[in-house]
Amino acid sequence: MTERMLRPLPLKPLSPEPLVSVLMPVYNYAKFLAIAIESVLCQTYSNLELLICDDGSTDNSLAIARQFAADDARVKVVHKENAGQASALNAAFARHTGEIVCILDADDIFLPHKLHRVVKEYRDHPDEGVLVHSMILLSGEDKPVETIPFLSHFERGWIGDKLIRRGGRWRFMPSSALSFRAELGVWCMPIPEVPFRKSAESFVFTILPLFTRVGYVAEPLSCYRMHENNMTGEFAFNPETLRYRERCMRLPTRAVNNQLAAMGYSQRLCLSRNLDFAMIRFKRYMLEAKPVRARLLYYGHLVGLALRDDLLSFGGKLLVILGHGASLLLNRAARQWLFDQMISPHPLKRFLRWTRTRSPVVAPPAVAPTAVAPARIGHVRES
Repeated sequence: MTERMLRPLPLKPLSPEPLVSVLMPVYNYAKFLAIAIESVLCQTYSNLELLICDDGSTDNSLAIARQFAADDARVKVVHKENAGQASALNAAFARHTGEIVCILDADDIFLPHKLHRVVKEYRDHPDEGVLVHSMILLSGEDKPVETIPFLSHFERGWIGDKLIRRGGRWRFMPSSALSFRAELGVWCMPIPEVPFRKSAESFVFTILPLFTRVGYVAEPLSCYRMHENNMTGEFAFNPETLRYRERCMRLPTRAVNNQLAAMGYSQRLCLSRNLDFAMIRFKRYMLEAKPVRARLLYYGHLVGLALRDDLLSFGGKLLVILGHGASLLLNRAARQWLFDQMISPHPLKRFLRWTRTRSPVVAPPAVAPTAVAPARIGHVRES
């Protein structure tokens, strides 16, 4: 029996002005929702549909979404009982009619030219089925903090074999910087709903690069809001959040491996080869004060992965190896401080980015997300 091997799937030609379907899952984000919706409707590329799925919100989210739908035929609203993010994305995707699919979290923002750049990229590279781009991190006061990614670089082309070798590691991005060709939905949709009540996009960005070529836009095209409801899991290092992040990596890896097996592919993703997973687990070992021997052994494993990594620059590898190694010599409080510096927009990271790109280090572009349609937003919130 011939072994089935992973390879990029052929894609149909795009129409001259392809319809873009934006999927927006919503649960109790009335505070941010109107601005997120406006950031889609104010795009310079207008051939779009916005599919909002309210996942049983108990605040004013549904009323806000329905008011926008009443005012703009491009907005379609689905309301359902609460079942989690995967369920909401599945319900929205089931009603899409576009050729390109983008995702926008209800607390994030698209920059005005996002869809224009996404469509242009897919037109310029018709064999690419997945696209990512840079993002601007916004503080709780909606001020730009930094542009991500910090150090690792984007990739273009077929990386399926590299993903197997790296245990699934690639320069993926959060939901609001992810898009894919709609015809590839047969490979990633519906997302398994029970395990993916949160971080549902992780299934999409883990499986699709195994079946299509990837592309990127280096400039920021959306904004990621840091606030009290998402900071804990994404931008904090403590044993609890590190265990959560490990779980968020195990779930899509297990789900994708199950799907590969069901489709007759022999290749599997192995997290023991994944540098991202190794860095998360090593930090947890250090903060939980695991036995010294266990910490040293795992540090050796991390160093080996970092040396073989082909995503990080030389400076990035040094930062990973020396930064994590230094934590072996510190007490608990000093380790915590060091790990916090690793995740913050530290000047050293900007310097290392410059050594890779040789481009000037500039602050993220200013954005004014609260300046959209204040009259309409105020009217909806009062209803």
